[in-house]
Amino acid sequence: MYPMFFPGTLKARWAFGFKPSSLVLALMAGALLIQLLTLSASAVIRDGGIDPANLGKGEWIYFMSSTTNQLGGNVASVTNEVSLMKYFKSQGIRYVIVKAASGNQLFNGSYSFPQFTSNLCNIAHAEGVLIFGYNRSDGIDVPGEIAISDYVFKRGADGFIWDAEAEWESSRPAIGTNGPALAWQLCSTVRSNWPNKFLAHAPFPIISFHNSFPYKEFGYWSDAVMPQIYHLSTAGLKQSVSATINWTDVNYQNWYNTLVNSNSLVSGKRIYWTNAIKPIVPIQDVYGPLFSGPTPDKDVQEFMDYCIADPHAVTPGGYKGVNFFRCDLHGTAQWSYIKNCTSGDFPGIVNNIVLDDNRAAVFGGSWASQRTFYNATFFGTTETNTFGTNYLYTGRGIGSNYVQFTPNVITAGDYDIYEWHPYHTNASASVPYVINYNGGSATVNANQQVNSGTWNLLGRFNFVAGTTGNIRVTDGFPEATKVAMVDGLKLVSATGPAVPPGISSVTLSNITYNSVIVAWKTDLPANSIIDYGPSTNYTFSLTNASLVAGHSVTLTGLNPLTFYHFRIRAKSSSPVISISEDFHFTTLPPGMVPFATIVDNTNATVTGTWSTGTGASDKFGADYRFHSQGTGTNYLQFSPSLSGSGVYEVYEWHPKGSNRTISAPHVINYWGGSQTIGMNQMINGGQWNLMGTFEFAAGTAGNVQITDAIPDAGQLVMADAIKFLYVAPPHLMNVSAYARFNSAIITWNTFPHTSSQVQYGLT
Repeated sequence: MYPMFFPGTLKARWAFGFKPSSLVLALMAGALLIQLLTLSASAVIRDGGIDPANLGKGEWIYFMSSTTNQLGGNVASVTNEVSLMKYFKSQGIRYVIVKAASGNQLFNGSYSFPQFTSNLCNIAHAEGVLIFGYNRSDGIDVPGEIAISDYVFKRGADGFIWDAEAEWESSRPAIGTNGPALAWQLCSTVRSNWPNKFLAHAPFPIISFHNSFPYKEFGYWSDAVMPQIYHLSTAGLKQSVSATINWTDVNYQNWYNTLVNSNSLVSGKRIYWTNAIKPIVPIQDVYGPLFSGPTPDKDVQEFMDYCIADPHAVTPGGYKGVNFFRCDLHGTAQWSYIKNCTSGDFPGIVNNIVLDDNRAAVFGGSWASQRTFYNATFFGTTETNTFGTNYLYTGRGIGSNYVQFTPNVITAGDYDIYEWHPYHTNASASVPYVINYNGGSATVNANQQVNSGTWNLLGRFNFVAGTTGNIRVTDGFPEATKVAMVDGLKLVSATGPAVPPGISSVTLSNITYNSVIVAWKTDLPANSIIDYGPSTNYTFSLTNASLVAGHSVTLTGLNPLTFYHFRIRAKSSSPVISISEDFHFTTLPPGMVPFATIVDNTNATVTGTWSTGTGASDKFGADYRFHSQGTGTNYLQFSPSLSGSGVYEVYEWHPKGSNRTISAPHVINYWGGSQTIGMNQMINGGQWNLMGTFEFAAGTAGNVQITDAIPDAGQLVMADAIKFLYVAPPHLMNVSAYARFNSAIITWNTFPHTSSQVQYGLT
């Protein structure tokens, strides 16, 4: 990635150093090129269901330590990796790109260990976020860089990205003329090692400035290209987001043209270079305070919206993926824009509909098209804040001449409609927008003398699915010497997702005689509901705003010793809902609350030789034990002294660390059996982790053994503490009765609680 810079020291850099050039109007090189582009964009689906042509929104992480520190101080809720991934998910981020190395060296950031770890991958996956590692590649040690990619994938990464920049150009002595051969060696080997994984490269966007960079070789083996469209470095483009994207479009189109009929013989194999054409996923620089002085926060909004509307996009179907460098520098306003913009096509998300003026039809009149920029060249001096490369305008008429936008609405519902106009000295203050919506028509007059270069709200209207609705801009404005302009139009769903998200990872805890805590991992819409009751008729319902972000709720006022059902209905403002499966639980006897018995490692029986550690700050108690891979003959046995028989939730505690096993064997010896649970100690360190619910007799008969029979050599198993939480009376099993003349003997195999009763009678 580009080096960091500060206001007042902006300089034109390698990729976007502005050089005046003549207008180059790049057109498609015939039907053959169109066909080749279409085929190239039809990328394969990679592991994890990753579609390179439909990536959605992503974020880059440079230093993990500054990212988890409240995202550079801008997001108070982010304090660790878990809260970071939860926040990404809440912003609609689908993937995160984390720095793993520079050249052949793993990147520690500000840690004493590599910042790209299995633990980080597991945390991202637990929150439903894809994670890619990236290397600032220099090509000096190709085998070393291949080993870096192996390291990243072995940690559980979903993809790998080469951040390949000026280091790969011929001007670098270590590269010289060997760049293409070295890039081929590097990329082909990584693809051979990981044939089904997602690969991408992030080069400079202005190919004409970097002719010696091996674009073809990186592109051939990659699934996507992520050009670094950094508008803050383009003083010559007057900070126009649309202009920088267009300049990239033209460069890639011109380069694509050169690939037609281009081929080479590499290692005896004929390589056709049109296979180096891949979906483009643009990167934008998003720097908040203190770095956004010359750049309005809304630039990130224009970037995402123009990627949707771009009529010159060289990826067939447009750009359905974007990402931002770097996340710890985003300001709060920029985060808001990122959350509210859309990219890609995914279930349960209603995309913004963004149209440039070239997508509108002109009906009558003398509507003229004014080009404002193209391929880094600006035309005129005032209209520099257009949405895209041009706009339409006309003088006053009687309203019979108009320009019509006809959006293709996929999801019916209410939409907020916005218009964009550039600055013009003769703009009308009352341009008629006639909105033909579901059930009627309304005219809204837009004042184009103010608020140029941004989205301006026209109002909220309902649209059915399809193309029956439209928005017309007419020439029926009142000022004889003014003009009406038509530039961009945007529709933003006001009713939310048509299908709310499904419910996942529902858990129960702290069951008492009159309450229970219900928790889940899915973010729910604000109108979501919890239904509960003694039957599947669900007598009671609860709606609370805390259901959205809190991911848990406490149900109170329950009856003792009662079997309850509950479910969660994820409900948006639309009538369409997503309903969870039925869950159930039984409350405890009257007045009884859960009680816990904790056995620390200092009170466990040690078999074999275990090391004692004290360094982890999140340990339970004064210390913990650990062991390397063994056969299972070495173990710690945690034997509780339980005051009552019953059903217990069993939890383990381990301190976090990057060298933990992914499957620590916990042998749970309970009443009537034994079960081994493999706990992933790479995640969820420093907290109680539920292993399951088991029945134990009173006393010391039951226990949990943590053994050294871990599957991953070089890792460690932690033995810190075990908790037994009483949650329910014992189940009665194998009940039998032997009747006599005036008495009966009743037997069972379960140990009831001391407060249990035997009830009998004639009915």
